[in-house]
Amino acid sequence: MVLLVKDIDKSNNFEQEIPEELVCDIIGGEVFLYKGWQEVLNKQKTSEEIMGCSGMQAKILFLIELFFFREIFSEDYILLGNEVGIKTDKNDLFSLDKAVFSNKDLPEEKITKGYINVAPLVVFEVDVNVDTGKESEMDYISKKIQALLDFGVKKVIWIFGIDKKIIVAEPDKQWIFANWNDDIGIMNTCILNLDKLNTKRT
Repeated sequence: MVLLVKDIDKSNNFEQEIPEELVCDIIGGEVFLYKGWQEVLNKQKTSEEIMGCSGMQAKILFLIELFFFREIFSEDYILLGNEVGIKTDKNDLFSLDKAVFSNKDLPEEKITKGYINVAPLVVFEVDVNVDTGKESEMDYISKKIQALLDFGVKKVIWIFGIDKKIIVAEPDKQWIFANWNDDIGIMNTCILNLDKLNTKRT
């Protein structure tokens, strides 16, 4: 995949290739790059520097892993993370913080060096590490959530660290705006309460 600066930022009149690792999502043909991509192109930072998690993000992702292994883990499911790449039949590309897959839908032979083309059951996203350009962050979030649901994801959980808010989205249902101390149903009988989980994490 070859992208040019002029394709991403219409204000630039020059052409410069953008490394694929700087692309976070492609939604409906619209490309979203990681925050700080310009600094990488200008050699002021490395791609690893702009893609790294903050301490808050890392803690939330740890809590999600803890929740999975305490409440969901079985031979039927697998949790993948670290910006796992998903490609849809519409050529949308997504980098996901954490995603729960059914092992039935994602057998070993479908896990390759390329993007996964299977819809996760549940997606967990934490904060926003994307340059949304002239769009608001909420516009980007809404666009990504809807595209994931259209692909076949059963539930998207978007967690915000500083504000301690959560968006819960399911197909054909009204999206819920919740707090960290609210009980959120995940996969039938599993209940996620980030505040309680954070308090009892050890």
